[in-house]
Amino acid sequence: MKEDPDVADLSNLVNLHLRVEDVLAEHTSKTVILYFWAPWLGSCVAMNPEVEAFAALHPDITFIRVNTDHYLGVSKEFGVDTIPALVLVTPDGTNQKPITCRHSPEWLEEWLEKKRRI
Repeated sequence: MKEDPDVADLSNLVNLHLRVEDVLAEHTSKTVILYFWAPWLGSCVAMNPEVEAFAALHPDITFIRVNTDHYLGVSKEFGVDTIPALVLVTPDGTNQKPITCRHSPEWLEEWLEKKRRI
């Protein structure tokens, strides 16, 4: 499946186009951040550059953009009821509580460091 043309060329930032279980299985023993968004929502569009900047700082983490229009079931599975949102999946497969985001890269950095210490 062709990637969205508005996505920055970051090898660790991908769009979900398979079942989430398959994508997570491809990245076992790696930290994954799921970014739930919709292309029609202004706050999501505004958040895209911040998520891209955050992903660029963390090539060791796989960032997966989940378009909630196409993957509503995935949103529900991860407890996401408001977008934009981020969910951290630790290398052992544990899902962290979603955060609704419209935060600076600095705030996201602090959030990630706190989650990594848990």
